[in-house]
Amino acid sequence: KQHLDGYKKWLEKKYTNKNTIATRLSYLCAIINYADEIGIITRNPIPRKYGSSFVDGNREILTDDECLKLIEIKDSTLTETECKAKYCLVTSLLTGIGYGDLETMEYENIKQDMDGWFFQKKRNKTDKGFRVPLSENALLHVKELIRLCGNDIKPFNLPDIGYTNRMYQKLGLVAGIDKKITTYTLRHTFSVDFMNKGGTLEDLKEMLGHTKLSTTAIYGKISSNRLSRKMKEHEMKSPIHQIQKNRLVAV
Repeated sequence: KQHLDGYKKWLEKKYTNKNTIATRLSYLCAIINYADEIGIITRNPIPRKYGSSFVDGNREILTDDECLKLIEIKDSTLTETECKAKYCLVTSLLTGIGYGDLETMEYENIKQDMDGWFFQKKRNKTDKGFRVPLSENALLHVKELIRLCGNDIKPFNLPDIGYTNRMYQKLGLVAGIDKKITTYTLRHTFSVDFMNKGGTLEDLKEMLGHTKLSTTAIYGKISSNRLSRKMKEHEMKSPIHQIQKNRLVAV
């Protein structure tokens, strides 16, 4: 813990952005956890619950209104490069897929069955398989992204992540959004939106390709009113929550 605290203080001197600090700490946490998972080390040295501070639960996300502003940017106002970035951004926003996994996607990873279209592949980072169903809106943006930057070998021939993040920031300015938008922002926004709209951690874990549910659990803590809303929904469906209410005698 002393070493981790020292590393965090060093990061705070080097970086002013809290998301950057949290990301650097999460890298270290991920390396140690993975080493423990595959048996390189026999005991995980990270103190219990210390790792939760690596992921900033207050990390900036995009609101529904901000997401719509990005989606509704008119293609006619963008250059060809900006247009590619827009469709890449929206594809990530609607699927939660990591940028590296999108960049290495092959045509065989875009599949269709009786339930519709979906992405299915193994994550570059963990080799854990994931499956993300594509909504109609997501599928439209995926097809357009393929048209804009696909070739005979790869559906998504994308630039490096640094360049893409700069393009995302530019699109944010075009949409009038005063937030730092990165590939992580989009994945984080997708996850929070999925949970806030009634999704489960178990389903989200499979879509994000996490190896442990504890990694996904951060998204279960984002919304302070989620439990109250879910309880009200449960009350509407459950007879046992209505019996006594109907028999109450006014005092």
